[in-house]
Amino acid sequence: MQKYRFLPEISADLRHQLINSIGSWRLEGLEPDAEMVLDAQLVALGQKTPEQAIQDALKRV
Repeated sequence: MQKYRFLPEISADLRHQLINSIGSWRLEGLEPDAEMVLDAQLVALGQKTPEQAIQDALKRV
């Protein structure tokens, strides 16, 4: 998981939860890019809605 960068305002607990989520995505055959990981962090911090993150991801495909 060290290939992903985490925002400084992400707490240790939230970082652990995000790492578990990323691991779950990878087990499902997905390889989240840095933008996806950033979107997940912003959603976790309440700075972006899940719907916004999904729309952003679809625009990148």
